[in-house]
Amino acid sequence: MLIGIENETGAVSQRDILTPNIGDVVLDSSNVEISDKPNSTYLNRIVSSPALIIDINKEKDIWYHLLAVDGLSGWTDKIPFNLQTVNLKNKKDILRLRKFSPDDPNFISPDFNFLEVKPTGQIKLLGASQNKSVASIEQYMIPFRKNPFNIPWLKVEIDGIYGWISPYDVCINWKIKFFENQQNILKNIDQFGFKGLVRAPFFDEPISKLLYRYKPHKGVNVTYKKIEDKDFKKLKWQSEQHWENPELLLRMNNAKIFNEISAIIMFSAFPTNAKFPSLILNGFAFISLNEKVVYAIVESYKSYVVDFLQTDLDDDGFPEVLLEIIYVYGDGYYSELMVIGGRSIADYPKIQYIGLGNDCGETGCVNNQRFWWVDGNTPKPKIWRITSSQKYKINQAISYYYRDGVIYAENPKDDQHSVILAEANSYVEIQQKKMALEKKINQKLPIFTIFKNGLKKFVIGKLFEKIDEANIWKKSIDSKVNNIYLMKINYDK
Repeated sequence: MLIGIENETGAVSQRDILTPNIGDVVLDSSNVEISDKPNSTYLNRIVSSPALIIDINKEKDIWYHLLAVDGLSGWTDKIPFNLQTVNLKNKKDILRLRKFSPDDPNFISPDFNFLEVKPTGQIKLLGASQNKSVASIEQYMIPFRKNPFNIPWLKVEIDGIYGWISPYDVCINWKIKFFENQQNILKNIDQFGFKGLVRAPFFDEPISKLLYRYKPHKGVNVTYKKIEDKDFKKLKWQSEQHWENPELLLRMNNAKIFNEISAIIMFSAFPTNAKFPSLILNGFAFISLNEKVVYAIVESYKSYVVDFLQTDLDDDGFPEVLLEIIYVYGDGYYSELMVIGGRSIADYPKIQYIGLGNDCGETGCVNNQRFWWVDGNTPKPKIWRITSSQKYKINQAISYYYRDGVIYAENPKDDQHSVILAEANSYVEIQQKKMALEKKINQKLPIFTIFKNGLKKFVIGKLFEKIDEANIWKKSIDSKVNNIYLMKINYDK
């Protein structure tokens, strides 16, 4: 089976079909199923595009190791096509190569295992590690199941020197030229097949410069929130703030109406009058299909967008955008769900938050694992949040609905009820079960954690406010799935 999309001429060359190589980019990688190693069961699906072929395994069948633009990586035996040949380019004048890969126990050895190289020629990609690793202590703080920096490292040759490097230390040198009219920025960006969350190394300098035009600048109207504020304020931005190059692009290619959010670009900067020295500014540019732009600026700790969903929560024809953001500070983190109103382009950015998980290394810190998803199979779509508290060994759930730019928490009279379809002790195992179950019942299913008899379990299931609703759904799939059971979940007050 082939993966990819047709090129601009509508044709696929023989080279595209027969000879995918390490270092090629697959211009449409969305919906490709991947496993964690060659010749093994699929456990995930890439939702973004494009993806870089970072290795090829030919020991049995041919398997391709893909690194997608959002940081997700894995192996597939589907043959890629519609390939773009690219080169890797250094981001800094001097690169630090490790002598060992994450597959080697010596990978975490002292600094003398680094090689400092000043590239003068091409960076040649030779392959990638099987194991994954982050490149800094700060990146290590992000939970691994959501960590876009916990990825395979690249084996490279630079001026005759061999070593290993994080993909985030290099960038792709694209061989696609911009259109002459660079005012239509999204049209230029769409040549690269960007879809979903796009991160380094898929930004090169020309792309960054193009996106940088969308940065918040002095004199624009913004919605602004300081870290201690509860609500956003509308004001005219008066600062000559220096914004760093864009950290993230979220490209949604399914926009149908002009005032619908079609793309989001995230910038960061260091504020001059922050309450704490570790605070930064996050600048968000929300862009419509016809490239109208509105801005929001949020003061926070170092932030990472790790997941997103676009869905119409209030059934008004303007889909909302949900961003899961993790904030890292000191030896801990907390996370929130940012809900961006679908009419933010037409009116002004309407932003609400739902608190998610947190953890830290300090004594007495409560580790709360929180999972979220949207259940659209109801009269009004609901955002579900379920909490499994490590400290108290309890399970709590709450649902929210969205109306007129405001999030409301449901207030049921009784506890919630969950229909559990499968459970496992590891995240990898539950991912495998999730893919099999979704194909069997033809429905999307969330993964979350619960405490069962005092033990933490990864499970697949659905939540309901009423026991009758839970039983009806359970009955509808009883013949397709074995060992289903009901579980009461406390209401999260």
